[in-house]
Amino acid sequence: MKRFYLVTTGPSLLEPYAVNRLWGRIGGFQREMVTPCASAAEAGRLARQLIRKRLRRGYRIVREQGSTTPRFDRPAE
Repeated sequence: MKRFYLVTTGPSLLEPYAVNRLWGRIGGFQREMVTPCASAAEAGRLARQLIRKRLRRGYRIVREQGSTTPRFDRPAE
């Protein structure tokens, strides 16, 4: 089962700074979570922390052709 995890920073609906996470199975059900942050620096720290955690759990960074946002894929087990 292939899984993915996407982490981005940017504004949310009500906050100027937020970390957006999208994860799930490739081609299947997906979940999303938005975490508001007090500053851009805080959002960056949280995003880096989440990225390190996913890399430790076996995800790898994938860049799709034509996309500027990297995605994390976890190989099928």
